[in-house]
Amino acid sequence: MRKVNIMITSIVLVLVLILAVLGFKNSDYRTKTLEETLDVNPENITKVMLSNPINKGRYKSTRNKDKIEIFINHFDQVNFRRLTGDQSTYMPMRASMIYLYEGDKVDFIVPYETEAMISHKVYEIKNGRVRNTFIIDFYNSIK
Repeated sequence: MRKVNIMITSIVLVLVLILAVLGFKNSDYRTKTLEETLDVNPENITKVMLSNPINKGRYKSTRNKDKIEIFINHFDQVNFRRLTGDQSTYMPMRASMIYLYEGDKVDFIVPYETEAMISHKVYEIKNGRVRNTFIIDFYNSIK
C-alpha cells in the first residue's frame, strides 16, 4: 500500500511539473523574439513606414528590401518581455511610430529605449535597447 501511495504521488508531481513547464512556455509573459510579438512575419515585410521621434507627424516609408532587412535585424538583436497589465513604467512624450506592412496586413511598434508597444501590448526590452539615434538615422536615410 505504501509503495502505491509513493507511486501515485510521484506521478502526480511529474504531471504537475510538466503542466507548469508547458504553461510557462506558452505564457504570454515570457521573453520573446520580435517575430513572436508581431502579427506580421518579419521575413515577409514589404514596407516600413515610420515617423521621426523628434518631428512627430512626419512619416517616411521604404520598400527597399535591404533597408527593411537592416531595420528588422536591429530589432531582432533584442528580446521582449510583456509587462503585466501592459502598464509601462515610462511613457515618453516623443516616440517614433513604426508601421510594418506584410501585403495587406499591418502591424506597429512604438519603441522608447527600454520598452516598446507592439501590437497594442507593452513590452520591456531585454538584452539591449532600441535607441532613438538608430531610428532617426534610419528615418534620415530614407529618400
